[in-house]
Parts: sequence; C-alpha cells; structure tokens
Amino acid sequence: AKTFTNEAFVVAKDNFGHTVTDDDSAVVQVINPDISISKNPSSQTIAKGGTAKFTIEVKNTGDVTLYDVKVKDDRAPDCRETYTSLSPGAKKTISCEKKNVDSDFNNIAVVVARDNFDNIVTDDDDAWVEVENPNIQIIKTPSTRTITKGGRADFRIYVINTSKYVDLVNVKVEDPRVRNCDKDVGSLDREQRYEYTCFIDGVTESFTNEIWVT
Repeated sequence: AKTFTNEAFVVAKDNFGHTVTDDDSAVVQVINPDISISKNPSSQTIAKGGTAKFTIEVKNTGDVTLYDVKVKDDRAPDCRETYTSLSPGAKKTISCEKKNVDSDFNNIAVVVARDNFDNIVTDDDDAWVEVENPNIQIIKTPSTRTITKGGRADFRIYVINTSKYVDLVNVKVEDPRVRNCDKDVGSLDREQRYEYTCFIDGVTESFTNEIWVT
C-alpha cells in the first residue's frame, strides 16, 4: 500500500487586523488488491476413461491481505478450495484431478477474494484436456498381384496401433478368404507395429481379398 500525508491550513484575521492560523494533517493510504490464478498444464492428452491431473497456483499479487479466498472449478470439483486469508505475495498450490474423462473439455478455474474494504478481486485460467480414442490400422501388401493359375499368393500384413496414448489388448486379425492370414496378435502398446506373412495355395481365379482387425 502507498501512503501520503495531506496537510490543510487555515488563515484568518480578526477585526483588529490580527492574523490567526491553524493546520492539521491526514494520512491517506492507497491500496492495490489483486490476485492471480494459473492452472497447469495448459493442455494435456489422455486416453479415454483416463484421469486428467492439474496443478493450480493462487497468488496474492496485491499489497494488502485478502480474505475469503475461494477457488472454484465447475468441471473438476476436486480442484475447489477455500482459504481464510492470503497475505501479500503469499501463494497456495493445489494438486487435483478429474477421473473417468471420456470426452474433450476446457476446464476453467476461478478465484475470488475480498479485501478489508470489501473490494472484490478475481481471476481465472483455463486448461484444455484432449481425449484420445483407441485407434488401429491394418495394411495388406501387395495391394494387387498377378500369379499363374493354381499358384500361390503371398501377403505381408502390418497391424499398427496408431494411438499415441492408448494401449490395445485382444488384437485379432480375420481374413475370411485366406484363413492362413488369421492371427491372434494379443497386445499392442501405443504406436507399436506388428507384422507377419501369410499365403494361399492353389488359386484358380481372380479375387479381392479383404482383411480386418479388431
């Protein structure tokens, strides 16, 4: 808080020409209540059904003590907090989380407080949560080939977990026309690739071979 002294003077004369004077002073205090809130990380990516974790910092950035300091967070109730007072320069840190997140959302944390004169100060900060759904890709090569009648067609299969944050289990490949290409892959960690070869003998006519992975 900044202060300055304000002085007032009075001068007067009586009917005999005598001068009389007096003065008095008053101290004026100028306060600057302020508060800030930051929520981190500002963005994060998690797997569907996962947990979003946050760190919230609340700081008294003004020059007077603040009271009834309340942190509100509608989308992540675990992040809510209340403090009786917060001195100038003091800060509080909250570690919190939101479980079972199944869709993207923008999470906003708000702080509200007051000073001794009931001046209200507030601030807010947001954090984006991206939810990645599981994803998988299968590639069968070559995409086209020519063989002699009654010959053998060979294939190479690539199964790729294209998710950056999601591990996959019970990965199975099915190929109704070429049962030799069926495969129980098992588990695929995030961004992991699995490849193998398979074939069909005695091919007598042209066909389109379709393969899929679950």
